[in-house]
Amino acid sequence: MHSSAFEFKVRNRDIYEGVGSYSSTNADFIMFFQYVNRYDYIAYVPYGPEIEPSWFRN
Repeated sequence: MHSSAFEFKVRNRDIYEGVGSYSSTNADFIMFFQYVNRYDYIAYVPYGPEIEPSWFRN
């Protein structure tokens, strides 16, 4: 099994309601992948990223 970690940056106005500035949030996640044959693999993201858009909440 292999793993890769990713860090990304997103503008707050793209994920939160009522935010009009150019501030941003940095977040990260890890992805595990396992090859099933020479060309194909299965990817698994166990948890992440730790942020969620405000429209996603109930």
